[in-house]
Amino acid sequence: GTIVGIVLQDRKGFNQVADSIQEITHTGEMTEIFTAWDHMDLLSPTQLEGGNWTHANALDYYPDEDAYYMAMKQLHTMVKVDRSTGELDWAIGGEGNMFEWAEGTEPLTMHHQFHAYADNRLVVFENGDPSRGYSMAREFELDTVNMTATEVWSYVREPSVYVFAKGDVERLSNGNTLVTWSSSGEIQEVTPDNEVVWQVNTDLGSAITFIDRVESLYGE
Repeated sequence: GTIVGIVLQDRKGFNQVADSIQEITHTGEMTEIFTAWDHMDLLSPTQLEGGNWTHANALDYYPDEDAYYMAMKQLHTMVKVDRSTGELDWAIGGEGNMFEWAEGTEPLTMHHQFHAYADNRLVVFENGDPSRGYSMAREFELDTVNMTATEVWSYVREPSVYVFAKGDVERLSNGNTLVTWSSSGEIQEVTPDNEVVWQVNTDLGSAITFIDRVESLYGE
């Protein structure tokens, strides 16, 4: 009976807002789990004249870890938050990065949805900086003891596309990856060798945001 959401908060003395994680009961009671304002020593506001200095765009709960993962596009940062304490377990990417990037691994830039599908494995849809000109799916292995992050897989569409907003990624049980090129109106399933198994395209004129793979729309 409880839902969770990304909720914007302002703070006195700042002409900006930041994101928080709030749990909401069926009676409307709200419990704050995490707010970026309390971690300003780590997640410092960017130099904006106003607006949302964190720009959280994806939030998932993982019951096995009792943890929330939240992506903050404006900071190029993703955080893992302990639900029971509200404390930051780690942050990866951008200003709040706690990991050392392995040799040959480029830092995250302007990412969106993600999938923590196994212990210390994280697949991310990376919009990327517009100057790069293309978006991609990336998989990282996180060593949370030595605090290193290593890219172990990536996929760039051929020909490449730049997704300026949204985007989704999911590692499937068969080992393939579902990639949603949101503003391009395309969904692809690709193998670990980056072969396209199938894809669907739409000319509806609007972006596909988040998707879920289901076996049937009609149950068992």
